[in-house]
Parts: sequence; structure tokens; C-alpha cells
Amino acid sequence: MKIMHQQMLAFLAILMTMIVIVGFLFAQFMFHSVYEQTYSNLNNYATTFFSLVVDTDDDSGSKLNVDPNVFKTAKKVMSDQGVEVSIYDNKTHKRVYGSTGPKKISETLWQETFSGDSRIKRTQSGERLSVYRGWMYGGEKLGVVRVSRQIVGRSAQSTMLLEEMVAAMVIGGTLAMSLAAVISWRWSHVITDMQQATEQMALKV
Repeated sequence: MKIMHQQMLAFLAILMTMIVIVGFLFAQFMFHSVYEQTYSNLNNYATTFFSLVVDTDDDSGSKLNVDPNVFKTAKKVMSDQGVEVSIYDNKTHKRVYGSTGPKKISETLWQETFSGDSRIKRTQSGERLSVYRGWMYGGEKLGVVRVSRQIVGRSAQSTMLLEEMVAAMVIGGTLAMSLAAVISWRWSHVITDMQQATEQMALKV
């Protein structure tokens, strides 16, 4: 009986371990998917936003020519979707449009934004993801647009996944313990019957 209980406890431990591992891997997959989807959306926002508000057809194409009215309208639309937006000037690296984000971009971040062919740099602070998109015209750097957004639903998903994992562990543990109890009860009767049969055979002999 002692061996049987040990085997049932081992089975329960393995079951709990598998539930935790699978839950952890699933959570990581979900978080990664949400992160990449948020990044893709921000990248599209940055590309579209700068194209709308910056006039590169102006005679002074090497300068940052922003239409204030278009900027205000586009910023309002993006704000309604929970997206922060701001534009930084090439000469000073300071924020010249928008009211959120750093007042000035560091030289390191500026260089990293323009270092790759895509001219994109992403940063994350807590659950907020920011994308910096560098823009050039005629070989000249115009500026950088920053779009930022909370990684949507991460906290809610963390809570939901935790609750589901706990529920799975409770249900799995209950089933395992019930199974162990049933098997132990059945085996105890089998062993008792075998002992009684052995005793009866010994008495007959």
C-alpha cells in the first residue's frame, strides 16, 4: 500500500509539473505574439504619420516642414487609439511636435535609429513599447517620429493565464487524488481477499 501511495504521489507531481511547464510556454508565446503585433502596428503608424504631416515636396526639402493642422488632426486620431506621437528635429534632436515622450533624444538613440536600412529603433519601458522612425529626403536627415503604446492586454492576459493555470492545477490535483484513492481502495480489497484466500487454504491444509 505504501508503494502504491508513493506511485500516486509521483504521478501527481509529474502532472503538476507538466501543467506548469505547458502553461509557462503558452504564456510566453502569447506575450511574444502581442509584443510583435504591437510593434508591427506602431511601425505602420510611424510610416503613415510622417508621410501625412511632413511635406517633402516643399522647395526647402532638406528641412522638417510639418503642417500643424494635419499634425493636430492625425495626432487626435492616433490618440483615440491609445497611441502617443511626437516628432524630433534633426539639428537639435529636441521634440518639436507633440507633448509626450522624451523632450530630447540622446545622440546614441539618434544614431541607432539611422544606423540600419530600415531606420527603425524600438525601445520598451515596462509595458510601453516605443518605435522611433528616422526619415531622410535627398540624402539628408529630416527628423525622427516617435510612436508609443501600451502593449495591449498584457496585464489582463497575465491574470487570465495565472487563473487558468491555478484552475488546471486544482482540477488536475483533484482528479489525481481521486484516482489514487479509488485505486488504493480497490487494491486494498484485492489484497484483503488474497490474504483471506491464503489463510483459508492454509487452514484446509
